[in-house]
Amino acid sequence: STASLVDGANILAIHGLNRSSFGSDSSDFLLLPELSGTGIGEKTFGFFIEPTPGESNATTPLIGFVKDTKFSHDRGYFTGPFDLEITSATPDSIIYYTTDGTLPSENNGTVYTGPITISETTALRAVATKTGYEPSNVDTQTYLFVEDIVEQTRPAGYPATWAGAPADYDMDPEIVNDPDYADKFEQAFAAMPTLSLVFDPDALFHPSTGIYQRPQEDGVDWERPTSAEFFLPDGSEAGFQLDAGVRVQGGSSRNPDTPKHSLSLRFRSEYGTGKLRYPLYNESPGGETAVEEFDVLQLRPEYNFGWMYRH
Repeated sequence: STASLVDGANILAIHGLNRSSFGSDSSDFLLLPELSGTGIGEKTFGFFIEPTPGESNATTPLIGFVKDTKFSHDRGYFTGPFDLEITSATPDSIIYYTTDGTLPSENNGTVYTGPITISETTALRAVATKTGYEPSNVDTQTYLFVEDIVEQTRPAGYPATWAGAPADYDMDPEIVNDPDYADKFEQAFAAMPTLSLVFDPDALFHPSTGIYQRPQEDGVDWERPTSAEFFLPDGSEAGFQLDAGVRVQGGSSRNPDTPKHSLSLRFRSEYGTGKLRYPLYNESPGGETAVEEFDVLQLRPEYNFGWMYRH
């Protein structure tokens, strides 16, 4: 039995018995042992993403895992164009990237071949791949230019209505065009922390499944994946980026005629990180130690205290 074998030398012992009256020196006694085995071929090593205990392996093993993508410029606010380099430490890996919010893959996006010039507000997502390897996770970097934000309008291909009411992509012209504020936007934007949510556009705006087109739906069936990036005005690396789920939340703010809805971020392991661990608050309202771990984070538009009503 192969179960009796050990690493190194093994001894095969054979016990032969002769019942003949001629004795043990009889020439009629013959003992001819034979040892046979079956080769298992060349050894291979690999990784399986999904375990199949007690069953045959369902897939071909992976050779390894592609190293994460690295960016020459981190997310934040910018005032001029720059060249962005994306790398992976895995030799011969191929990097795909998108700038339309969709997830990059071998079947979606542009192959990275050299530095990308970033000269306008861009949400860039990248993944590194290699045949026979598990791809890296998708990384997201948002680069913001204040001039673009102030002048933004409905992007080409985006719907003109949300839930049957006029869509509102623009900055409020009463503020943007007011001479009392016009020269203060760059300083104001650069002075406040920013949370950027990057989606596949269909997650928000698909006619039948987009959560902004169906704001009164609720529950996990109306939760969509997103990348959440929080960065600070000083450009430090003290912020965070993680993938999460997002859904519309609230009461009256779900009304289809309301142009800006409250959103709820849900942190679960199916998206990547099971919790948000970050000191968002200096202290709790009662002076206790501030909460630094979150399963849920509500993003409110301040229904009664902001510019979210239709004019």
